[in-house]
Amino acid sequence: MAKDTDPEVSAETTADPDSSRADAQAKAERKAAKQLDKQARRERERAEAAAAKAAAAARKQARDEKKAAKALDRERRDAAAAEAKARKKAAAAKRAEKERRAAEAAVASGAVVEPSIDEPVTGQ
Repeated sequence: MAKDTDPEVSAETTADPDSSRADAQAKAERKAAKQLDKQARRERERAEAAAAKAAAAARKQARDEKKAAKALDRERRDAAAAEAKARKKAAAAKRAEKERRAAEAAVASGAVVEPSIDEPVTGQ
């Protein structure tokens, strides 16, 4: 005889209403636990994604600040170099003016004027 047609087997497997309710309740609890696990995993993934996004934004901000600091330092050095160059040119102009006046005074007094090292020698 087949299992489901055997009266003895059928009598043993008769569904107990309490057992069926307990099985259904256990199944519902497992399903709810699974859904809670899934929800917790999704929340954790969202939190990790938000943390990664915040970390990337912080890295970008730090990189931008570092670039700005380097640019500011470069501008400061360029300004200092330009200032030093201007001072050097002014000193050279002052020295050339002083030598020109001295040469004019020497010519006016009739003294022999030797060419300056900075001046090109002509007539050679």
